[in-house]
Amino acid sequence: GVMFPSLCSLICCFCALLAHVVASEDSVQTNWSNSWAVEIKGGQDVADRIAAKNGFINFGPIGSLEDKYNFVIHDSAGTFIREMVNGPNDDLAVGLMKHPEVKSCQQQTLVQYQKRYTQPQTTTNPLLANQWPVNNTGQTGETVLLLDLNIEPAWIQGYTGNNITVGVVDDGIDRRHADLADNYDSINSFDYYDSDTDPNPFFFDSHGTACAGEIGMVRGNSICGVGVAYNSKLAGLRLIAGPITDAQIAGSLSHNRENIDIYSNSWGPYDSGALVLGPGPV
Repeated sequence: GVMFPSLCSLICCFCALLAHVVASEDSVQTNWSNSWAVEIKGGQDVADRIAAKNGFINFGPIGSLEDKYNFVIHDSAGTFIREMVNGPNDDLAVGLMKHPEVKSCQQQTLVQYQKRYTQPQTTTNPLLANQWPVNNTGQTGETVLLLDLNIEPAWIQGYTGNNITVGVVDDGIDRRHADLADNYDSINSFDYYDSDTDPNPFFFDSHGTACAGEIGMVRGNSICGVGVAYNSKLAGLRLIAGPITDAQIAGSLSHNRENIDIYSNSWGPYDSGALVLGPGPV
């Protein structure tokens, strides 16, 4: 007959699986940075004073988050915000928390995130006739379901992205790309990886540009294809060009939220199958 496992054996199996997950979490290396996320009441001047008193430089608010500031250790401020340090600094945390205006502080860690699809290795121009997600006529050889976004009826009704700004949080946007330049929004763009206003990617990074194209490629210009919201504006928010901190993520996801309507995110933590990672406390 069929042998059913006992309750005891099921509990043992669950405990073994839990131990494996905990071991996986413990095995993840923590890369501490010289960047701190500090919650301070009282405004920018108070934050600047507390930063200077404790050996930091205040790099300003974290995105649009209220009372959250990005502090960087003073002797490293001439380098990158995400510079790696040897380990956590409890003394700095104690010093910050002595100020009654400081409500919380977290030394930031550097995390490498994963882009959520593999860039196709092809030189074929993605013209509209080949864009099966927009209009599936069997381009891929699949002739039964013909699944697509059914986007053309929405276009006919006038839903083309007009007056909508999409923040593309990714590895950057090629703002000079011929099929994106007319929809690129320089005012609401920012580079959170290098902390400047130009989100142009490294020459080997194309994921963000591809995602921006799927959203907002210009229609009717005889170049490449058509974005699903071809009249929308594209704000480039460069983030995942390398290991990043929780504060950088929070900044990009709240950047100019009074102007940006949608934040596009096609990335996430590396998936080991045994470890689930979520956002940090900032």
